[in-house]
Amino acid sequence: MKEILQKFENELFAEKFECSNCSNERLQNDHHYLCDDCYGNIDWITFGCNKCGDNVNDCTLYCNNCKQTEHKFDRVFCCCKFEGVAKHMVYSLKYGEAKYIARTMAEFMAEKVLQGCKEKIDLIIPVPLSKQRMKSRGYNQAELLARHLSDILNIPINSCISRTKDTPTQTHLTKAERKENLLDAFECISKEDVSNKTILLVDDVFTTGATMDEITKVLKRSKARSIYGITFCHA
Repeated sequence: MKEILQKFENELFAEKFECSNCSNERLQNDHHYLCDDCYGNIDWITFGCNKCGDNVNDCTLYCNNCKQTEHKFDRVFCCCKFEGVAKHMVYSLKYGEAKYIARTMAEFMAEKVLQGCKEKIDLIIPVPLSKQRMKSRGYNQAELLARHLSDILNIPINSCISRTKDTPTQTHLTKAERKENLLDAFECISKEDVSNKTILLVDDVFTTGATMDEITKVLKRSKARSIYGITFCHA
């Protein structure tokens, strides 16, 4: 019974005046349910690379990696760096069943999209999990984020991208190995839904861009017009 109640609690949003990350009491503020300490200890990206969203100074349009890499997507927006409090939030969502934290992350992600994306988004698509990881985890964290974004931005969500194979985890792979690992790993199961549409791909963390690139290739073959991405963190 205790486990059932805990699972039910995790499905609900955090208490109104409780930090959604550390659970400490917080004052009413504009940090989307984060306390001042947690909010202040996140490395927020103020000026993002015009391609991958990584932190750059205000005099530079592109980061060093993107100057040397030809990405397929139009642009990705990222809220913060993948470290400290932000990393803990992602891990809590992915591995700790703290589903309520997805709403807090999505609020910041929505702000980033509204500030940075000049095109009208037609469709939100979450990055799919492999069947094996979906079975073991029970949910797709990217889909949770996408559903909250859909609600906040009033943009329809469509899970028309699926995985065609169970790929090994990419955690310890190099950039080249990630690209090879994801080759032909996705398919679009409803091409008419994306044709001539501007798409927003949703994931929790941007690392090398291999996942976004591979999905973009699939969407472009299905005649999608533009492909943007949004993640909470940039590694």
